[in-house]
Amino acid sequence: MTVSAFSVTPSTTAAGAHPDVVVNEQFSYGSSTTDSVKKTTLHFPAGLLGNPQATAKCSESDFEADHCPANTQVGDTTVGTLVYAVPGMGTPVSADGSIYNLVPDGVHPAVLGIVVRPSVGSKIFLKSPVSLRTSGDFGIDSPVDNQPNSMTIAGPLTVGVQITSTSLTLYGTRPGMAAPFMSNPTSCKPATTNLDAISHEAPSKTATASSTFTPTDCDKEPFAPQLTATMGAPGATAKNSHVPFVATITQAAGESAQLATAVTLPASLASGVSAVTTLCSADQLAAAACPAAAQLGTATISSPLLPDAVQGPVFAILRPGQLPGVGVEFGGVLPFVLGGNSGLSGGRLQNVFTGLPDVPLTSFSLAINGGPHGLLVATRDICTGPAPTVDGAFTAQSGATATATAPVSVVGCGAPRLKSPHAKVVARGFGGRHPRLQITVLKGAAKLRTVSVTLPKAIAVGRSHRHGLSAVGARFKLSKKKISLSRKGRLTLKLPTRGASRVTAKLGGGAIHASKSLKRKLRHHRTSKLRLTVRTVDTSGRHATLHVKFTAHR
Repeated sequence: MTVSAFSVTPSTTAAGAHPDVVVNEQFSYGSSTTDSVKKTTLHFPAGLLGNPQATAKCSESDFEADHCPANTQVGDTTVGTLVYAVPGMGTPVSADGSIYNLVPDGVHPAVLGIVVRPSVGSKIFLKSPVSLRTSGDFGIDSPVDNQPNSMTIAGPLTVGVQITSTSLTLYGTRPGMAAPFMSNPTSCKPATTNLDAISHEAPSKTATASSTFTPTDCDKEPFAPQLTATMGAPGATAKNSHVPFVATITQAAGESAQLATAVTLPASLASGVSAVTTLCSADQLAAAACPAAAQLGTATISSPLLPDAVQGPVFAILRPGQLPGVGVEFGGVLPFVLGGNSGLSGGRLQNVFTGLPDVPLTSFSLAINGGPHGLLVATRDICTGPAPTVDGAFTAQSGATATATAPVSVVGCGAPRLKSPHAKVVARGFGGRHPRLQITVLKGAAKLRTVSVTLPKAIAVGRSHRHGLSAVGARFKLSKKKISLSRKGRLTLKLPTRGASRVTAKLGGGAIHASKSLKRKLRHHRTSKLRLTVRTVDTSGRHATLHVKFTAHR
């Protein structure tokens, strides 16, 4: 089998227009009267797209009964055949049919159903599960398999059928559609459709053909992306805070798709690379295998081609000798990865995505998390000073360019600061043989889970230090197993899992003693000023460090 003729012809070549697209296929079989095409696959060029949300969808049961509603039709077809009622003698027969938008199968973003209705014999039902080339240019692949080489015309009578031609017309717009179905590329570079075909008798041999048209009038396409952004959160606006940041790019229907996008962040944000403990390699991103610890945030895309927005995690990508890049892993019916670079522009952080596919997006949102491992750090209090702005520079598939500058909404200003834990210390008897140290730590915004105290060097740990330790809370007493004091002066308290509002640790009974220098000082003075360090972790995971000054009494 060979493809003797193939063409893809839009009713208009205007970039971004909504034409009827006519696909003509013709097949030759040499001297064979029994072979026939079994499977064809159309590989449409990037940007020549069908919108599955343009119409209502026909159910599987209605399709199988040929009862698809008229408002689910997205095209029509004519199939030319040779029918061999007598072996070796083919009679030309043409049959018309309809193409419907079916309820998708959960794996593919769209499924087309084709019903061919010959004048004699049974109807032919075919499906085309449509997919996007997510590892390439995001063009559509549309296969049609199990095309018949025989048909039943009366009772048990079956005759051979050889398909010689197929004509498909995919609709641009029709009355009653919610949106146009077919759309031309928004780029004006040559658009080539490739056809693969295999036959029943030579399934290992693929016949190929191609057809090219060049879109026109790219200069007439609108292109005006808009940009909005927010940053900050309660407790995450001060200098050196790890600041959450969200930037969203939106476009109106009918605009040229984006080819490249650069978003420049406010001058008050810097890269806190040291907080990012894990990076994803480029190979891991390509394989959709980035470690969870490398996640920086979440990206969300909305497209007229999709019924719902699609989300994916954003990861920090290793780029040796450079700032980490960003990569997004999307899943579901659109399993693809999108990589971007980070750098500086005029001293400001900038995220750049290039080589974007010719696919319409109504919005693209990139949200970077705050928190201890957040990528972005405030270089000043973002609630004060000049109003922050975000800048965007965009290049269209059509070649047009656009820029946008937008104010950044700062969240969390004026919000009450999170209450921090605090501590008080009582120290007596340090001029004698049995000093006593009492440390009380009270919770901040959340209950305490662990408390660690580093004693000053002026207080030494005794040989029998475990015997003089105790710790109590409001409704509990810690067991000896939950209290430890190292010879280097580190006291650790492991509090109940539910947390504690306060805890008081007592060190006495030989657990500690004054250093020689402290004793000398207390011989001449009744008191001495000292300082210890308290570190806490609360039930929300928040860490705090307190440097507590206290007075040691003789």
